[in-house]
Amino acid sequence: MKKAKKLLAFVLAFAMLAAMAAAGMALAADGEITLPAAEAVCTGKALGRTDTAYNTRNGNIANIGPDSTITYTVPEEVSGTYDIYLEVGKANMMAWGSTPFYVSINGDEYTTPIIQYLARSTTVNAYGTFALRTGVELKAGDQITLIGVNGFEMNGRMSMMPTVRDVKLYPAGTKVALGYNEEFPVQETADPCDPLSGKTIIWLGSSVTYGQQASGYSMADLIAETHAATYCPKYAISGTTLVDETTSSYVSRMKHIDKDIDADLFVVQLSTNDATNNKPLGQLAEGFDKDTFDTLTVYGAMEYIIAYAQETWGCPVMFYSGSYYESEAYGKMVEAMHAIQEKWGIKCVDLYCVDEMTEMYNNAQWKAYMADGIHPRKIGYVEWWGPYFEEALTDAVIGDQHYIEIDDVTTRHGEVSTTDITIRNNEKGVSTYRLKLKVDLDLDITISSQYDFECNKKNGEYLMIFYTPDASLVTGDTVLFTVTIDMTEDVFPDGEYPLDITWIDSTTADDARTAPYALDGVLTIDNHYPLGDVTKDFEITNADLILIARYLVDLVQFDEKQMIAADYNQDGTIDNKDLVLISRALVKA
Repeated sequence: MKKAKKLLAFVLAFAMLAAMAAAGMALAADGEITLPAAEAVCTGKALGRTDTAYNTRNGNIANIGPDSTITYTVPEEVSGTYDIYLEVGKANMMAWGSTPFYVSINGDEYTTPIIQYLARSTTVNAYGTFALRTGVELKAGDQITLIGVNGFEMNGRMSMMPTVRDVKLYPAGTKVALGYNEEFPVQETADPCDPLSGKTIIWLGSSVTYGQQASGYSMADLIAETHAATYCPKYAISGTTLVDETTSSYVSRMKHIDKDIDADLFVVQLSTNDATNNKPLGQLAEGFDKDTFDTLTVYGAMEYIIAYAQETWGCPVMFYSGSYYESEAYGKMVEAMHAIQEKWGIKCVDLYCVDEMTEMYNNAQWKAYMADGIHPRKIGYVEWWGPYFEEALTDAVIGDQHYIEIDDVTTRHGEVSTTDITIRNNEKGVSTYRLKLKVDLDLDITISSQYDFECNKKNGEYLMIFYTPDASLVTGDTVLFTVTIDMTEDVFPDGEYPLDITWIDSTTADDARTAPYALDGVLTIDNHYPLGDVTKDFEITNADLILIARYLVDLVQFDEKQMIAADYNQDGTIDNKDLVLISRALVKA
């Protein structure tokens, strides 16, 4: 009898699974529901001639063109709150952008960035899983439709659109491995002292914002990687323009961005494509009504984007230009950006007019950073452009909030140097301040202040508190502490070392707690070594002679400072003459 019951239960379970499969629904052990690509309804064409359709041999939907639609229907037995994911293939030719599809759920249309959308040869798996929407109420019969975005076809001859497979539904909040490498997202906690940590920064642009020559990596990804819990969705398609001539323009695509995003900043690329394609510049409008701007001009498109973003997301807007390249048209667009900045009070990152960057144009270092005149390599985003964006984004997010910072400082062996910890934007005033300074080196450090203060060193950290005995307010930009670094005796290697400050607490005169940001600094040690001291220990010994001898027979390589120190007679050549002179100096000593 027990065996009969078990057999009956198995038959019923098998029948239920068969029914679910017949209805197009596969339920995995973790609650996954599959909406098969084979059952999706497709319309449209790629390159105007090849039907968007399911490919039985490859198991995917291919030939997706502008305005193609792919509709998945939620099967029977489904009802509840789900997270929606899509299996996306890599581009056949090259990666072209981060937003190949608009997504419509029962008619509610928006776009979602596929951040890791990369060329086929760059990562392991041909398909990856990407989130389309989370926390969606779904029931049987609901429709999820993908709509091909304009901008992924070139001259009617080549398509950079990816293929797609199944849509996956998971109970809301389920952990899902994402991307082509199938990695689970890391849950991060925002750092309250980091102005960019935990922020949502929307990026709108074309190939530079996307990272066309860096496998889809740009400064947006850099900011997201280096600040905990920071979200930087990129709405970027290569080759697109500000000017609203087609549905691939910045203006048109911006209108498909989810209006419910709680954005802290909206960053827009000053597109080089408008300059390359000689789009009309236009002129600055008199008013601020977005419906009066001529979006068929660069000026009008930029003003419309600012007005729409401020109205929709209620956050600051920032435009940025790329670094200098030879283009009179783009130079005029940069001038237009500054005219608009003055009118609207927006933030700008103008790399085009940074003298230090322009002076590098076309030299060896510039070529290491840039793949061409417009597009950085990954190292260019990280090492060259990144610091400028870090500073500008921080300034934009902080706004008029007060914060503390420690200045960068450069020092060397034999010197005493100072740096200040300052409170800024301090209009309301504070009466006490407690913070922590951490330095990775065991330096001879002294803390001082013009106010009453206490300082204790514990486990390599300096705990500091300043206070006004009568609880009076200190207002305005004020130096709270001066940090003195004495390296007259100590020797530390060249390099950059973080000066990490952390806010602990602070109060105003009425004892209300305030929580400011804390901006870290950098200690740069740039030692000047005496002639002959290639071992960098500030002593000239037989060890220096041996090292120079090894250099002369190509057994070791010297850095720039060792080259200077080894040239003892300063004739521009390192040779046996230098060894002889150093030997004589050692004998005399």
